[in-house]
Amino acid sequence: MQGWVIIRDTAPLIEAARSVVTQLRWDARILDLDIASDEKLLVCQKPFIRK
Repeated sequence: MQGWVIIRDTAPLIEAARSVVTQLRWDARILDLDIASDEKLLVCQKPFIRK
């Protein structure tokens, strides 16, 4: 199965969430939302696993 998770929050919380997600072996990307904002977007994808 494949799955996606998108999280929007402040930079420190996004970094902490990315650490957990990468330990679960999900692909994770951090995107800046706005230059004037401290908020970031974490886009995570669970890789496809065949049984």
